[in-house]
Amino acid sequence: MPEKDFELWAIQGGNNPVSMGVIPANQRSTVSITPEVMAGWGEGSVLAITLEPKGGSPSGAPTGPIVAKGAVQQI
Repeated sequence: MPEKDFELWAIQGGNNPVSMGVIPANQRSTVSITPEVMAGWGEGSVLAITLEPKGGSPSGAPTGPIVAKGAVQQI
């Protein structure tokens, strides 16, 4: 969808989702974990991808539907 982008979010417990940036579709990419995300990272954290307007969420919070999500687990 040319007018939409995927955006990756870190969700940690009851905290508000933190954007980890817009990610490309259909290609590999690397995402850096900021100190803000790393501070609360661990068991119980969730990664989610939403469909957002081009360039990412205009509000700094997820606005589109969740298209993928997964819980962080220690391995």
